[in-house]
Amino acid sequence: MKRIYARTLAVAVIGILIAGFSYQQAEAQFSIGASYEIRSQDPTNGFGVRIEKDLPLKLPLVAIGVRAQFSNFSEKNSISTGGNVTYDRKLNHYNLGAMVLGKVKLGLLSPYVGLGIGTNHLKIENSGSSLFNGSDSKTKMYYEGTIGAEATLLPFLHPFIEYRLHKNNIKELKINGNPISKKDSDGIWAFGISLQF
Repeated sequence: MKRIYARTLAVAVIGILIAGFSYQQAEAQFSIGASYEIRSQDPTNGFGVRIEKDLPLKLPLVAIGVRAQFSNFSEKNSISTGGNVTYDRKLNHYNLGAMVLGKVKLGLLSPYVGLGIGTNHLKIENSGSSLFNGSDSKTKMYYEGTIGAEATLLPFLHPFIEYRLHKNNIKELKINGNPISKKDSDGIWAFGISLQF
């Protein structure tokens, strides 16, 4: 995993250095976006919102920008064993973070890479059974790397797809002393659209 982060960072730095030979002032772009997000651990489906702003630099074919983002994954399940044991489980996992992006403008397609940090919150609530009744929550810092691409359908309309490798540092929660293991890293696919101003 460290190799993936190192390679992503190396590609971004090399791209910035190559493009940095020519520098001009430019008008910064601003965009607001929303996405449907998928990952392998529960809850598997969620949504995200983002605000991005290009820095007021004009480099040949390259734009450097910053992003504020929020993602939420939640679900509620009712589980029954067929007898009198029934309980409800509610999972809520959200994060709020910031990222630096390097984007290459290749006509109608713009691939990009980014690195970011933020805060991550996971809460599990169980009710309905004395054995599994209870809740636990954790809040931790996270870091992530992303690679993606956006297309230009209209000057203001940009659909995108991206993959984020998210290191959340949440390894275990406990309900009534019973550990519930969570993966401390996960890959997230995001499919969305942004409006650019």
